[in-house]
Amino acid sequence: MSAVISSGIFTKLLYVPEATFDTLPATPTMIDIPFVDCSLSPDITKVTDNIIQGDTMHRYVVPTTQKVTGTISGEVSHTQMDWLLEGVFYSTFTSNVLSVGSTQSSYSLEIGATDISQYTLYSGAVVDKLALTFAPAGLVTYKADLVGASFSMGTVTNANTTTAAPHFAPLTTVNATIKANGANVGWITGATITFDRKTTVNYALGNATPRSMSTSFFNASGTLDLFFEDEIAFGYFKDNTASSLDWTLTDGTNTYELLLPNMYYETFSVNVTSAGPIKVKSNFSAVYDPTTATVAKVTRSS
Repeated sequence: MSAVISSGIFTKLLYVPEATFDTLPATPTMIDIPFVDCSLSPDITKVTDNIIQGDTMHRYVVPTTQKVTGTISGEVSHTQMDWLLEGVFYSTFTSNVLSVGSTQSSYSLEIGATDISQYTLYSGAVVDKLALTFAPAGLVTYKADLVGASFSMGTVTNANTTTAAPHFAPLTTVNATIKANGANVGWITGATITFDRKTTVNYALGNATPRSMSTSFFNASGTLDLFFEDEIAFGYFKDNTASSLDWTLTDGTNTYELLLPNMYYETFSVNVTSAGPIKVKSNFSAVYDPTTATVAKVTRSS
């Protein structure tokens, strides 16, 4: 009998919010996650002894602390990645609006290799970083970095029941409305926006798994690729003038608006690489805006 080697096409990725950090809820209803790739993996720090016994050889490899690390990547569509946005914003959508908060959420996730009946459970997972990428001829995509506490593997799913993911068309930038400082612009040719929590994994003596995950400042930053048309962006950079960036994406029915109300251009690099159009690459960062009381805000249609 030949061995069955698992194929990625049969993989199911599920998640459920945790009420208690690093604890799978009892009889969990887990939610399906459409994804493009997933690299969540167990991570155990193993230490080799340094005992000298006159023969130049080590004797032991000893496991110490453990954690979960890895990424989930996918295509952005209506409500499918809201849990990741809420996870990195430390907040929840209220009346379809999400602003930066201070309440950390943790999740249990299951990766099911359904063709070989192997199910890996990762618990105590928090969203450390979330990056969104925008390109003219492609879908809007995301990449989420997660860090978690514990893991196990078994032959049956951990889900008591499963909720199917909502299905909406992936978003593109073709029909996007983009505003810089409140005015519609057409000179942005690509962008990446990253939200970063810089999570710290906290260990205490007597346990291999983390006791908690702690955060630092909420960092919102990114890069813009621009056509070199005028001096507007250069003026924002040179004079260190606050601006704003406002993206509204639609699938024809549903919309997402991502607002960075108080951002600063940190670099301005003119790249002449051919006889064709000249491009500018600019790094930016966003900070607290007193009018909206947030660094970033997401508004979705219901």
